[in-house]
Amino acid sequence: MDKLNILLWSSKGASTAFYGGGPIAAFRLYQNRDPATTRLALAHGRAEQPPHPEVFDEQHFVTGLWRPADFARNGSGAGGAPHAALLNDLRLVAAKANFIARARGWLQQNANRYDVFHGIGIHADALTPAVCAHAAGMPTVMTTLIEGELNRPSRFASLCGLYRRRMAELRAVSAVVAISSNIHRRLLEAGVHEDRIVDLPLAGVDTELFQPIANLEARAALRAELGVADRPTCLFAGTIQGRKRPHLLVPALAEMRARGLDLQLLLAGPEHDKGYAQRMRAEAERLGVAEHIVWYGFTRRMSELMRAAELLALPSEDEGMPGVVMEAMASGIPCIYTDISGARDAIDDGVNGAIIPADGSGLADALAGYLGEPARMAAHGRAAREKAERQFSNRVVLERYLRIFDNVRRLRPPGA
Repeated sequence: MDKLNILLWSSKGASTAFYGGGPIAAFRLYQNRDPATTRLALAHGRAEQPPHPEVFDEQHFVTGLWRPADFARNGSGAGGAPHAALLNDLRLVAAKANFIARARGWLQQNANRYDVFHGIGIHADALTPAVCAHAAGMPTVMTTLIEGELNRPSRFASLCGLYRRRMAELRAVSAVVAISSNIHRRLLEAGVHEDRIVDLPLAGVDTELFQPIANLEARAALRAELGVADRPTCLFAGTIQGRKRPHLLVPALAEMRARGLDLQLLLAGPEHDKGYAQRMRAEAERLGVAEHIVWYGFTRRMSELMRAAELLALPSEDEGMPGVVMEAMASGIPCIYTDISGARDAIDDGVNGAIIPADGSGLADALAGYLGEPARMAAHGRAAREKAERQFSNRVVLERYLRIFDNVRRLRPPGA
């Protein structure tokens, strides 16, 4: 059989050099592919995308796609005059429109070179190019990122018909990967046919890199190497921003102290919202727990941080299927996760982790329950590892994606 020639369309790039679910997951999905059976090209809009010849046979920079953070660095971001936010919005719209226009031209010239288009996300800078590729006869598979992508946009966008257009475009693609059962349901509500929806994570987890710690002595040594105290540790892994709600962990930590339970909080991730992070620090000072919080920041040592912790807590208000949850499970530590998209697809409540109400209530009780029962915490960690190996390993997930691609390739008209 001929090599499967894949075009990976990830407007924000694909690399572990970036922080964010889409770019990292897009890279990790393919990093262990077999070059004897597949050929992979990356098309993106990120000027700082590093070369990755070990993963991609080709990399194509379509044109620069500015992000909100770029605007702030250029002096017109959040915190300025009221007109600054409007200016940012207008610049972002213009940048996306330019990217999409360039994407159309690029795809018209290159669509016949590839067997399948794999788009990351269902936002306009991924979905509109997918429709262009589909119109050129190229099978298209889109992978969702978070449930919020299916929410209705602003009233202005709704009145302009942009939401209806985007949903119509989504219904036109060959297949849509729903990374959680919540997203599957939302896709059906949007009119996507059941036969075109596939349930699968955005990417798997490297179960060789993310492994359980060998013993308590090894954990103590690792903590010393990482510069954190050797004491019970709850890890939060993700960007410090409102959607992730790490601020809920601060009063929960104070509650542990009040109950006489020893715990430190390890925050691993960049501070995307500086004001939010400052408010968290102020609250920690007010509650007297600032010295029990380690702000680790952006790190490439996530697998080591997972092994250094006993628990992962992710009290987000909106996700898809977070990679950090699968990484924690592979690392043999139970997760405490809000009852939102992806929670019940990954976690079996009371078996390999704990699911708390979507509003984040119950976080302190879940933490205290594990800290008070170390044997149960260890048993849940072992069960989490078993499920990660069985369902979420890189090998298992990539094999399923390749089967999807091969199936849609067979539907391509001859000569298209």
